[in-house]
Amino acid sequence: AEAGLDLCSDTAAGTAAEADAEAETEAGAANAVVERLVERAAYLCGLSAGHAEDVQAVHYSPGQEYKEHCDFFSLQDSKYDERCGAAGNRLVSVFACLSPCEQGGETAFTALDFSVSLQQGEALLWMNIDKAGLLDGRTVHCGRPVLRGEKWGMNIWLRQRPFNTTLGELRVATPPSEQVTAPPSGPWMPSFKAPACTVAHANAQLSTLKKERLP
Repeated sequence: AEAGLDLCSDTAAGTAAEADAEAETEAGAANAVVERLVERAAYLCGLSAGHAEDVQAVHYSPGQEYKEHCDFFSLQDSKYDERCGAAGNRLVSVFACLSPCEQGGETAFTALDFSVSLQQGEALLWMNIDKAGLLDGRTVHCGRPVLRGEKWGMNIWLRQRPFNTTLGELRVATPPSEQVTAPPSGPWMPSFKAPACTVAHANAQLSTLKKERLP
């Protein structure tokens, strides 16, 4: 019989340690990417990364879809107060495309008769609460069925007030770390400066949320 690997040998121990170190490195790199995505999404809204919930990765195989829904917590929800807590409702939604499918899978805003197909690295951002502090039912949307290929994405939700106090409250309206140098100017970004914090949104009082706009 062939001799098996001695799990107690220095070679085996070294291999296991290297594998663990490599896994930790990969996990750290993945976490860093997610943190930068959250930081960038928050920056675009004049908020800090502390307003973000834990991100949600989503995967769709052929035939799978996501039915119509709104991302905000409805006043009709019996657990509304519990779901919102001290951080408030979901002010901003961001859907980032990690890997697009070959056909289908569009994100459709049915009340607005608008749909979009994202390519890898692109993201869609929208406000769930309008400037008057009303939950905006016009944001009802769905993920169309995937017809061919697979679709991978990431959901980022930013609350009205800080949700995760470990994500750096001192970074309000400051450029993401990888964007210290000004990017090329253009009609999509005429200048490189932090947006002003949208006080009417970020500090919306609970009393203003007692109304809910319907589609």
